[in-house]
Amino acid sequence: MWSLVWWPHAILNGVNPFVPDVVWAPEGANLTQGGFAIPAASVALAPITLTAGPVVAYNVISLVLPILAAWFAYRLCRYLTGAFASSLIGGLIFGFGTYMAAHLLGHLNLVSVFLVPAAVHVVLLRLDEVISQRRFVVLMTVMFALQLLLSAELLVMALGLGALALVLGYLTSVQERRRSIVRIVLPTLAAGAIAMLVTSPYLYWTLNGLGESDSEWWRNFSGGYTADALNAVVPTEVTGIGHWWFKGMSSTFTLGTPSEATGYVGPILLGIVLAFAITHWGQPATRVLVGVLVVSYVLSLGTRLHIAGHETGIPLPWAPLHRLPVLGYTICTRITVFGFLALAIMVALWLAEPSARGGLKWALVVAGVALLVPNLSASFWRGRPTNPPFFTSDTYRTYLKKDEIVLAFPYGASGSSMLWQAETGMHFRMVEGYVSPEPPPDYRHDPFLTRTVRAQFGEGSVRGLREFMVRRKVTTVLIEAGNQGPWPLLLGAMRLHPVKADGVLVYRVPGSWSRS
Repeated sequence: MWSLVWWPHAILNGVNPFVPDVVWAPEGANLTQGGFAIPAASVALAPITLTAGPVVAYNVISLVLPILAAWFAYRLCRYLTGAFASSLIGGLIFGFGTYMAAHLLGHLNLVSVFLVPAAVHVVLLRLDEVISQRRFVVLMTVMFALQLLLSAELLVMALGLGALALVLGYLTSVQERRRSIVRIVLPTLAAGAIAMLVTSPYLYWTLNGLGESDSEWWRNFSGGYTADALNAVVPTEVTGIGHWWFKGMSSTFTLGTPSEATGYVGPILLGIVLAFAITHWGQPATRVLVGVLVVSYVLSLGTRLHIAGHETGIPLPWAPLHRLPVLGYTICTRITVFGFLALAIMVALWLAEPSARGGLKWALVVAGVALLVPNLSASFWRGRPTNPPFFTSDTYRTYLKKDEIVLAFPYGASGSSMLWQAETGMHFRMVEGYVSPEPPPDYRHDPFLTRTVRAQFGEGSVRGLREFMVRRKVTTVLIEAGNQGPWPLLLGAMRLHPVKADGVLVYRVPGSWSRS
């Protein structure tokens, strides 16, 4: 929600959008590092954000992205099958499957996947000489650039899996098709080069941020999120049917984070894919689809095999890949999106085939799709951000000067301070934020940051908090009245007294502190 406000704000006010100093003040942070930037979506939604606010804009994009993914997957399946109904099923599987439902819990960048089936469709159109080479280059350039501005992580993965698909297609195809695949390589590279030129400012700040980050920290962080081998057949709490039977087991998947346990397909659809692979193995397309599906599954398992939440110690192919530059910053479970696309295509192809048992096939597919329906009764679909009237009205203007530095509690990702800031149109700056799991360099080794993030209260906390506030040039402290934590006690020990205004406790920091 913060990002949806930030990009229009930065563009309209002529400030550097890549390194906002309104968070992690006074130095700021590199916005390209955590995947939350989504500049393409922010600019597209600017009219809604500026008129209705970030919460409404967030809800709109959360509805639109799965529909776009389903639509483009449907178009791809329709091109391959020529059948409406089976292609519709393929679109539903990709656009509303487990991957999408899980990441809708908060990762808008990771549900921005509609360009994946769109790119596959365009490649097939060029291989079949339906579109000209010039049109192909233009379309691929646009898609490369947009995907970078939606999710650089997904673009990196898509390039890898796309290259794999082309190699598999070359190895399994007849000579004429091989020549077509070879001819498409240079135009694709040209499109990538043009896209890099067009998005060069974003790429510059992305690479600059990677140079400032702790690559080993990132490998340890991203390497902790690995798919469980049983997740393909065992649903988590994100899935509606059957999650209650496996609650004890699925709660151990992927560090107990349901938004990253995205691999559930269910036994029925897996059975259909297996039947399709066996009966159509002689076809090059089948080998490509199966190869992408298998590779996606294996890579999503991470560096070591986990079964039912237990690490076996068995090394996996992701281990050496995870040591490479750039790939060390990616979370392997997210590769499942490409497996879902391959799955959707295979189900659509299987269903579109004329068969005397068409009714049975449809019954199986409908049952398989039903197993993917999200758990709509789960509490996480009914979340409400804490948004006091202090920020949604003009009350903040009475207490906060333009661009003054604020310390807000609950701190950082533990609360809604970034939404509060967005609601005010970036009226104030903060000594916190969450644009990346890793704090910016200037904060990374701050002696009081860990205590502040974890709301720890102990010996030396009063002095440590005061020094932190002086060090970060804080002029005002804001505390959510309904979620105060230990902070009023600490501030009271400093002889600071609050004013309560529209759901917020406001503490003014004496100017003498900065001179003491």
